[in-house]
Amino acid sequence: MFLTLYKNNRGGEQWQYYTIHDHDRDLFDMFSLTINWRNTNNIIRERQYSFTNQIEKDKKIQKLFMKKLKEGYKLLYEYPKELLNKKVL
Repeated sequence: MFLTLYKNNRGGEQWQYYTIHDHDRDLFDMFSLTINWRNTNNIIRERQYSFTNQIEKDKKIQKLFMKKLKEGYKLLYEYPKELLNKKVL
């Protein structure tokens, strides 16, 4: 799974990107997410989350995605395409 979001700040002078992916496995748990973003100084930051099951991971993805949409980000790229249409209990 791979999501890339973007938003434009400062009247078009600065683009911000936010990426969520689960390509890497965690050493201690079966399910993990990696979040990458650039701050205002153009320094790449990263945060990793670990989960014990797929449902927890899916809930976190949807929570992060909805939070970023409320902050003004737009979806640039999504793989696989059906990911965001999936319902989580």
